[in-house]
Amino acid sequence: MAVLPANYYLREHNAEVYVQEQIHKKLRFLNELDMQDNVTGEFTQYITTAEADDITGDPVTLAEGVEFNEIKFGKPSEKRGATIPKGFMFTVTSRMRRKGRENLNCRNFLTKAVSRMVQFYDKQFLAQFQAGAGSALAAADGISDWDDSTAIDPIKDEILITDAMSQGGDSGFEAATVYLSRADYLARQLYLTSFNAKFDSTLNYVPMGSALPTGTAVVRAGEPVANIEKYTDPDYSSVRKAELAAEKAGTLEQLEFPESFMNIWVNDTQDKPGETRIFVWAEANVNVTEPKGIMTVNLSGS
Repeated sequence: MAVLPANYYLREHNAEVYVQEQIHKKLRFLNELDMQDNVTGEFTQYITTAEADDITGDPVTLAEGVEFNEIKFGKPSEKRGATIPKGFMFTVTSRMRRKGRENLNCRNFLTKAVSRMVQFYDKQFLAQFQAGAGSALAAADGISDWDDSTAIDPIKDEILITDAMSQGGDSGFEAATVYLSRADYLARQLYLTSFNAKFDSTLNYVPMGSALPTGTAVVRAGEPVANIEKYTDPDYSSVRKAELAAEKAGTLEQLEFPESFMNIWVNDTQDKPGETRIFVWAEANVNVTEPKGIMTVNLSGS
């Protein structure tokens, strides 16, 4: 393994590349949802009415002089949202430098900062999904009680979830991913191992640790139903600066690094000579754009 030069992680670009790679590996939503750069930090979610689909006509045959039916969303209700900045700071002291531990300590800090930010944004993004969900299932809809090992039936529940989201194929959305708490994910796995026959699931089940409470599942359609609103400041992100230059030159698709998400600032303190502070932060939130493509499921039998 190559020896890193002194102060390697105190160079902003090096620190940014490291946290960018780590956050894209650990925060799964960055690879599942489209990202939208949001300079204002504010966004509006438009929630369409149930009657909207009824007032939209069928597609018409293309012919000269034929007017197309307009897709109508009805009068929407609005839900305001905002990106949420979260970050950490670490101080590199002159003593660390004397002992030659600045690289090790900086890397440990950057790794921990990313892990804690992943925990925060996992929970926040899932909360946004729940707040923007267009439908919900519970025991009254036939969902089994996952708290009861004698009553749990994930196979039946998958059939109900799939049908409810697609509405028999009428909704235009197909369930694809189910986010579960650690306990519920384990309960499902244990149930499936009790069978000799293999069950071929059509959904992808994802354990989210403690980011979801036990007894609550979030289902997301495979179609684009939400995006990540984020702001990466080009003054504190060389990656974002490169993206803006590439956008201007029309070469954005040629960039080989993950899309910008993290901000980095390395600053030598004025009050204590020899000290340097590293600031790491992100500013993001989820905006649900198609509520019908998000569903919550109560697995607690109530």
